[in-house]
Amino acid sequence: MRWLVLGFIAGLAGLAGCGNANVVTPVEVAQNYVFAVAEGNYPGACALLESGTRTRLTSGTRSSCPRLFARCLPNASTTLSHDQAQLLYANADLRVSGRRAVVRLSGPAVARATKAVTLVNQHARWRLTSPGRAITRCVSRLERRRRHADGRHPARG
Repeated sequence: MRWLVLGFIAGLAGLAGCGNANVVTPVEVAQNYVFAVAEGNYPGACALLESGTRTRLTSGTRSSCPRLFARCLPNASTTLSHDQAQLLYANADLRVSGRRAVVRLSGPAVARATKAVTLVNQHARWRLTSPGRAITRCVSRLERRRRHADGRHPARG
């Protein structure tokens, strides 16, 4: 009987651990994003973006998300040093408010270039709603250049 009780308790403990195995936190999503960018895995980084965010990023630039990342990210921020262990030390500061989160990043060059990302919890999955500082600034510059080239200058008042 004692073995049966111990087996039952061990089984419950195993089930309790399994319930949380698939939970991915906003910090993990942000770090996975930074790691994908650092490795040059731009399709993987783009896949972590919420679909509306991807659409907004690419609509004004006439470019796919991975091509946009390749164009926008400075080489110094994505070039890995000989010691790739540096990626394991990206610092993340998390702020959660309901279904929204902000993760501020620091550490390696790619984390500093990203600076912060915002996320939303959709159907129990955290998705990025911003690509970080470097991409956001670059997209703004590209959109201004495109408007200028197309002859659409913003109205001045």
